[in-house]
Amino acid sequence: MFCSECGKECAGKFCWSCGAPLHSGAGGDANSVTAIAESIPVDWQNEVQYDKIIKAPEVSDAIAKQVPAGAPISGEAIIDTMGKIMHSPLPMASAATIVNSFYSQLGIHTGKTRTEHYSRPVGRVIACAVCALAKGGYKVRDVHQATDGCVLICEIPSDILSFAGQLLVTIQREPAGASLQAAASIPGQLYDWGKSNRCLVALVDGIETFNRVFA
Repeated sequence: MFCSECGKECAGKFCWSCGAPLHSGAGGDANSVTAIAESIPVDWQNEVQYDKIIKAPEVSDAIAKQVPAGAPISGEAIIDTMGKIMHSPLPMASAATIVNSFYSQLGIHTGKTRTEHYSRPVGRVIACAVCALAKGGYKVRDVHQATDGCVLICEIPSDILSFAGQLLVTIQREPAGASLQAAASIPGQLYDWGKSNRCLVALVDGIETFNRVFA
């Protein structure tokens, strides 16, 4: 049979690839194939829906590889840690005031932002960003989905030098590819010793690294 989560051919009670429960029975294989066709876009690299992109087998496999050694995690658990998704019928341009509101709520100010433009499919940029975030240990807390992009609200883990912080990542489809705007903030202290800027650099560098994986 085929796993309804990742599409791998397998047998038994659980998928060997992602750990999802398998459901057998009459017509089980056909139902699994249908579920896969409905849940995974044919061309996820040009997809803008966050939840569909992270369920694509190539993307979920790449995310799973970022989990620290010795900490096994199933495909379902990976999806569960990728943030609560809130959909909006508006395009990102119309939702600009919402994005600005996030900045205010998270205490993000100018000087700790990074903007990039990519001549590559928006779905690939989103996938690369999610993988880079997973590699850096930045948990996606909330996802605000628009018709032409998404906003990822992430947690920056604390360390010996600074408190935990927030990282806001906005990815939007453009005529020639996609744009990314990221902003980081470490609230509650006057100096973050360059941590916010390092987060932004790591995110952008990580997107380039994973772009070669998905190219």
